[in-house]
Amino acid sequence: MEGPNSGKLWEFGQLVGDAFTRNTTSVTMDNLPVLFGAIDAVFKASTEAQSETG
Repeated sequence: MEGPNSGKLWEFGQLVGDAFTRNTTSVTMDNLPVLFGAIDAVFKASTEAQSETG
């Protein structure tokens, strides 16, 4: 069964302080290279943010 929480459609954004910015591009499970690239970008941004804060 597919529903709104099936995981087939992914959306990303960025939270800075109290401001959340949603990326207007959605990524589907049908395009795994793009999805994995987006997930990789999230991990890289997280790693960079951690190294900047100590």
